[in-house]
Amino acid sequence: MIILGAWAVRNLRKRRQVTTVTVTTVTVAVRPTQSKSTDSQLIRILMIDIGIYILFSAMMPPVLIYLQILQARSYDFGKLQFGIFLLNVAAFCTYIPFCVGFYTNFLVSKTFRYEVKNIIKR
Repeated sequence: MIILGAWAVRNLRKRRQVTTVTVTTVTVAVRPTQSKSTDSQLIRILMIDIGIYILFSAMMPPVLIYLQILQARSYDFGKLQFGIFLLNVAAFCTYIPFCVGFYTNFLVSKTFRYEVKNIIKR
């Protein structure tokens, strides 16, 4: 996800560069038609999505390591229940990044908010 996000940012920056087109004897400078605000919104959405994904996906590996350490030692019922609770919370947290995409787009992108309003008004 991070690689694809960085790739999208790189492509947007390349697209902003001015390209020259030669038409018979006249040289015309072609500038991108899209505004920079949509590009910055896309970059902001990508960075927020990547941050949310990293934040909520980072909980599962430590919990699994804790459960393996707990399994190797002798443990009581309370520690086992705490480990199961942590595992359930970590499993729940791994699904959150896939559910917050709409809210991220709604909060960051003005165009997305406008389109959602139009859909609701219909």
